[in-house]
Amino acid sequence: MLLASLLGCSGRPYDVAPVAGLVTLDGEPLARGVVNFQPIAATNSTSPGPGSTGRLSPDGRYVLELLDGSPGAVVGEHRVRIYSVVAEGPAAADTDQPGRPRERVPARFNYQTELRIMVPAAGTSAADFALTSDVR
Repeated sequence: MLLASLLGCSGRPYDVAPVAGLVTLDGEPLARGVVNFQPIAATNSTSPGPGSTGRLSPDGRYVLELLDGSPGAVVGEHRVRIYSVVAEGPAAADTDQPGRPRERVPARFNYQTELRIMVPAAGTSAADFALTSDVR
């Protein structure tokens, strides 16, 4: 009973808020991709909570869900990764396998991400990311 009161009504040791946004690449909506938020543990914590993922719609918009399928993201700071893999071209052989996939989003926004965001307790519908493919 004491544990339940410490964890709050939701039974979670972390707060969750709704998060949605828009992703563009070089000024155009990024369609067919995935946005991933991974919470960053505070200095006094070893478990920041689960990550969240959202699929990009054709207009570049997304809505996050926790790994268990419930809506939102953990309140606090997150590392953000954005992926959008497409086939480079038609299959080279007469098989059902497509051409070699290619990541359209530069590594600095996914595998070697520089992106961070703070998820407020009230949530946000403006977690927008304007990405560029220009090399710095």
